[in-house]
Amino acid sequence: SGIVSASSGTSRFSNVGVDADLVHNGDSNTKIRFSDDNVAINAGGNAVNVTTTGLDVTGHITASGNISASGDISATGTGSFDGGMIIPNDTRITFGSVDTFIAVDNDNPEDLVIAADDDIFLSPDDNLFLQGENILFRNAAGSEFARFDNDGIGGLGIGTTTPNEKLEVVGNIITSGNIT
Repeated sequence: SGIVSASSGTSRFSNVGVDADLVHNGDSNTKIRFSDDNVAINAGGNAVNVTTTGLDVTGHITASGNISASGDISATGTGSFDGGMIIPNDTRITFGSVDTFIAVDNDNPEDLVIAADDDIFLSPDDNLFLQGENILFRNAAGSEFARFDNDGIGGLGIGTTTPNEKLEVVGNIITSGNIT
């Protein structure tokens, strides 16, 4: 017990008890706390806890350089990235449900998969652009039912995956207006 002061160099502490605090200049919000299998660093309401199960942070994380992680990363709040984020194969960014995620397709690592438990809403303030060699529409079972074919004549196929005209429909058409 008592006060330990150090002006420079290394100070060593031994026999620090469970729930012992090293407090900065009497400021109880700025401290290092030692407890069973845990070291916590607190400063101004932010905290970093190093435990046997990992690293827990309350507050912002700022890093320059690369951050590498294996295992799960979970966050509450907003994340932002300057530069880029690389998602390796067999990795998912999951949103609240294991069935709602963004991932790299394991069968074709150049493909991006966006999946949702329920609906996916694309709601831009301006235009929505879908760009690709072909734009395919598939049902929940994965069967293709419509396609914008940019390989050949640039046709739209409904009920066919190989339209031979600008519009080809396989099946009945119901209209309430004129077709000219």
